[in-house]
Amino acid sequence: MLTPSLDALDRRLLDEYQTAFPLVERPYAELATRLSCTEGEVLRRTASLRASGLIRRISAIFDSNALGYQGVLLAFEIPPGRLESVAQKIAQHPGITHHYQRDHTFNLWSTLTVSPDANLKNTAEELAQSVHPTRWLFLSAIRVFKIGVNFQMGKVAPIQTQPDRLPHATYKNLTNLEQEAVRLLQTDLSIIAEPFRALIEDAASKNFTPQTLLDRAHTFLDNRIMRRYAAVLGHQAAGYTHNLLTAWKVPESQAEEIGQRMAAVTGVSHCYQRVPYPPDWPYTHFAMLHARTENAATKIVQEILNTTNIHDHAILKTLREFKKTRMLYFANVDAIF
Repeated sequence: MLTPSLDALDRRLLDEYQTAFPLVERPYAELATRLSCTEGEVLRRTASLRASGLIRRISAIFDSNALGYQGVLLAFEIPPGRLESVAQKIAQHPGITHHYQRDHTFNLWSTLTVSPDANLKNTAEELAQSVHPTRWLFLSAIRVFKIGVNFQMGKVAPIQTQPDRLPHATYKNLTNLEQEAVRLLQTDLSIIAEPFRALIEDAASKNFTPQTLLDRAHTFLDNRIMRRYAAVLGHQAAGYTHNLLTAWKVPESQAEEIGQRMAAVTGVSHCYQRVPYPPDWPYTHFAMLHARTENAATKIVQEILNTTNIHDHAILKTLREFKKTRMLYFANVDAIF
């Protein structure tokens, strides 16, 4: 079912924002040309979509590893009586970007990201020691098969994503000028005629013009330091209200093949192989699913079963969101966590 409040132009605009945002000085005018309408119409509709929560932000999405940042998925088993207080304490950590209660014995799931000068394992251990879990897992990634989500709004279809098969950028120690470009490009873009000029002026930058900043953005894309420049949608507002984290026990001899098969399933937005911890946690492959209905989510799980023939799995339904934010890179050069 399509989101009822959107007309055809709104849906086409949302699809363009997710897949082909124009990195030019007047991006909304370029979108207007593509969609055969006026720049003013694009600005008006974009402001409305932002106000409704469908568009969360428009900005660069960077490869953390390429910038030298390190990340890990953490899972905690917390007694029910302490869950609320522990969840709030974990959420206060500046390196925690995503933090959920899920329907499993390991009931708190968090992503931790640290700056290039920090020690990831030590930071995670200090965090775990501070909340005294019954058990906890340090689920570092081995392979990334798919990352990123495109909620197709222009037709009745599940989300579409492309398997992440291209080589990732290797870590490069960025210059001060490159770090400034990252800070500017990760800023949420204003809904005005010349938004990149506004980014520069708001930051009082003396080092960039709109064109030189855009040139740097294209270089980041070419080097895969930037994954994409796009709108990030609110999946609930977009109608994708059923979201499941699934975990699968895959033999190492099939790890690559099965990972690619999972990544090719429509409706899977993220797919990773992570370090298992048998017997407590025997699962190796993680697939995040988004669907409009419970029935549609069940069908995605069944499609993974059919295409992989892997039956030993766990389904972790999201019960509560405690924190969902993004890492702001090089935002404070004195902060190490």
